[in-house]
Amino acid sequence: MMKKVLLLVLCVMSVPFCLTARDQWSVKRAQKWEQEVGVLKGANGYYMTNPALGDPAVMKKLHELGFNSVRAWIGGNTAEDIIAALEKLLDAADDYGVTVSPVLSLSNRLKDPSKDKENEPVVKEILTTVLRHFRGNRQIVYWDLWNEPPYNPKNADVLRGMDILEKMVLWGREANATQPLTSSIFWDSNNEDRDNDVFRRRLQVESMMDIHNYHDYTTGVKDGEYSRRTIHMLKSLDGRPIVCSECLNRQNGSGIERSLSIFAEEHVHFYVWGLYANDRNWNTRWRKSEFDAYARNFHNMLYADGTPYSEQEIQWVKDFRFCAPGESMDPGTEVTERWQIDRIWRRMSLGPVKGFVDDDPGAVPEGYNCVKVAVSYQDWRKDAEALYARFENCLKVAGEKGLLVVPVLLTEKDGHDEGHAAYVNEFILRFAHAPEVFAWDICEHPSDAEAVRQLFRSARSCQSTHPVFMVPTLTMKPFPDGFDYRTAMVHGKTNGWTYFNFRDKAQEWLCAEVWDLSDVIAFGCPFRVDQAGWIGAVARRYGRPVFAFLEGKPAGDPDEVLKLLSRTQLYWWTGEDLGADRLASFRFIPFNDWAE
Repeated sequence: MMKKVLLLVLCVMSVPFCLTARDQWSVKRAQKWEQEVGVLKGANGYYMTNPALGDPAVMKKLHELGFNSVRAWIGGNTAEDIIAALEKLLDAADDYGVTVSPVLSLSNRLKDPSKDKENEPVVKEILTTVLRHFRGNRQIVYWDLWNEPPYNPKNADVLRGMDILEKMVLWGREANATQPLTSSIFWDSNNEDRDNDVFRRRLQVESMMDIHNYHDYTTGVKDGEYSRRTIHMLKSLDGRPIVCSECLNRQNGSGIERSLSIFAEEHVHFYVWGLYANDRNWNTRWRKSEFDAYARNFHNMLYADGTPYSEQEIQWVKDFRFCAPGESMDPGTEVTERWQIDRIWRRMSLGPVKGFVDDDPGAVPEGYNCVKVAVSYQDWRKDAEALYARFENCLKVAGEKGLLVVPVLLTEKDGHDEGHAAYVNEFILRFAHAPEVFAWDICEHPSDAEAVRQLFRSARSCQSTHPVFMVPTLTMKPFPDGFDYRTAMVHGKTNGWTYFNFRDKAQEWLCAEVWDLSDVIAFGCPFRVDQAGWIGAVARRYGRPVFAFLEGKPAGDPDEVLKLLSRTQLYWWTGEDLGADRLASFRFIPFNDWAE
């Protein structure tokens, strides 16, 4: 009897090594896996600025932010090294209900074709040993066998890479892995060139995977065209679950909101790139240095101290789910790509704007540092290239005089035209990174709500390095004789918007809509201290820089208006020459909440 028991124990112990190779998962099995793991909301690059805090602190933060999985490179020279490193990570993640998708870096051992015969058995032994060790571990959601294998059709090594990856898949099946096997074969977003042997071979190996995973840093480009093309290509293979295992490129508009909008509609699981800003220098774009200045974080969800780059992004992660058929979570580019508050204030760190209004920068009087110029839509329709040439010259003249430029693209005189959106998009795209441009005035006094959203959408899709805004139609009701406009806005009194004068509710709503969508809050008013101060006070409630376009000659002492603008830190423009001496002394006075 004892011999039978011993024999049974020995057989059970040896099962992992005696199991026959499994087949590729069926589509039904893969879909069952998706039901079991739920919607994956994960992060890559979980390193902290302070490594002393360790993995448990990071996993706790991931959980708090709404993430439920982490994608991690597991290094080691031997199978034992990899197993030990992965078990340590699993223990830290398990305390917070975080799953793990390990990336195995074994392909690094196969870089030299001349040593394939020597190295392949070593890679196979390590791979199968690791996968067998973690059979049945439900905390591992899938195995990423090779991160970003080569894809360039002109690179002969691609076919060799696909041959190696095919072997790795077969080795994984031989190990009878209980988790799905996959690889990010498609990490080239613009994969239009499909009529070649390399692409067909990549697609062939992709079809061997249990689930599909790919990388996508272009969700905001061309309204998600590249993204959906790759997703639909993978869906067309067999209907297996899809994971976007790398995403988040704020610089080209492929941020959290744009990415998750597409993933929700297309039922794609995701892992963002980068959690904390850290020593990997992911805050700036590829091939750029963090040593230099940059406008916004390229990757990463958090600043070094754990403060979110955007609370709005965190809420998107927490609320993420797969959409029902026909449902969309996308509020539109005009909303999601509005500049973050901290970004727009960094833009304003250049100091006070003392602006002049004149279509000829060469005519701007001494002492001003910015000029507002009108650009003609009708001229664009007649000869766009000629208009671009004139504007380039305008920028050149402005640059020579040390002036920044605010172009006005449309006014109420342009009416409504189907070509407005294309014009705004093409013009801003042409000069999206011109250093002389300070901000884009898309439209002054718009009158159509749908046109407002469409124009903001067109402007924001350009990913210009300059903020965009509109100037709404807004006038003031007359103040009563002896009215103390400062006392009227004292704490607890109901005043502000109440003195705005609108033609009807639609015009009032449109003013609010314009300010809700603008990167800066802009208004026009007579050159008067009471109106500029009153509208400016209401505009500051939005927490953004305020642009004041002062119309006509100063009513009263212009120094009183300038004193107001200085004290309230409004950026301003006028068509009047106020004199170089007066302008030279103008500066912003720091806020003092305790001043009387």
